[in-house]
Amino acid sequence: MFKSTLTGDYTHIYSKDPALDRDSEAFDHDKWIETGDDKYLPVKDGLTPVRFTLKRLPPMEHQYLFDIGGTDGPSSMAMWAVAMGVRKIEPLKVDGKDATLETQIRNGRTILDDEWQDRLLEVDEGDLAKELARRIIAKGNTVSPRS
Repeated sequence: MFKSTLTGDYTHIYSKDPALDRDSEAFDHDKWIETGDDKYLPVKDGLTPVRFTLKRLPPMEHQYLFDIGGTDGPSSMAMWAVAMGVRKIEPLKVDGKDATLETQIRNGRTILDDEWQDRLLEVDEGDLAKELARRIIAKGNTVSPRS
């Protein structure tokens, strides 16, 4: 028996989030991605990591990314993945104030607006955007055996 994993949002926490206790023996970001078990992402006292709600891309959008990668290269593919895949960021603050994630329509798709794409690209010299893109692309539509 198979279950579809074609729909549904999922959460991502950036591996370099300053709220994470990366020095803890329990810290294992890859294991957290694999299992979803928060015990692998110990948090420093009094801090809260930023949670990214990511969209599982439907087959046509996932294929669109690969088409972009083939014509415009991997960097363009990665930025489109982030633009199409990031649904929500919590908590979302800019200069200490609550902010709203803005979107735009481009090529018939609702994506992050250019300002938010740029903001994500600026974090750790692009490392956040690369990590998000890898997760979004890897989490493309699949059919998996039911556990």
